[in-house]
Amino acid sequence: GEKCSISIGDVSKEDDVKNIFETCTEELGGVDVVRIKHGLIHSYLVPVDQLDRLYAVNVRGTFLCYKYAALQMIKQGRGGRIIGAHQWLESKVRTSSFSGAYVASKFAIRGLTQSAATELGKYGITVNAYAPGRVYAVFPAA
Repeated sequence: GEKCSISIGDVSKEDDVKNIFETCTEELGGVDVVRIKHGLIHSYLVPVDQLDRLYAVNVRGTFLCYKYAALQMIKQGRGGRIIGAHQWLESKVRTSSFSGAYVASKFAIRGLTQSAATELGKYGITVNAYAPGRVYAVFPAA
C-alpha cells in the first residue's frame, strides 16, 4: 500500500512550506510524488491587499511547494513527480465576472510549471499541471 503525509500550513509562508516537506520526509522517508492544489478566488474589483494575498497563496505558494519538493527530490537522487493544478478557466481562456484575478494567477502557475519542468528534468524530476475542470468549492475569505 501507498502512504501519504498530510500537513497543515500556510503555503504563502516559506517556513510553513519548508516544515511541511520536512515533516513529510520524516514521516515517509522521502518525497517521491507531490500533488499541489490550493487557491483563493477574487474578481477584478478586489482591493489590492486581497489581490496581494491571492497571489501570495496561488502563485508564491505553488512556487514554494515546487521549490521544496524539488530540493528534497534532488537530495534523494532518485527523481520524482511534481503535479500542480491550474484551472479550466485558464486553460480554455474562459472567464466570468468572478474570476479575473484568479485566472491571472492560474496562468502564472502554468508558466511556473513549464519552466520548472525544463529546469528540473535533468534531475529526473517531471513537473506537470492538470486542469481539473470546474470544481465547486467554498473558497475561504482572504
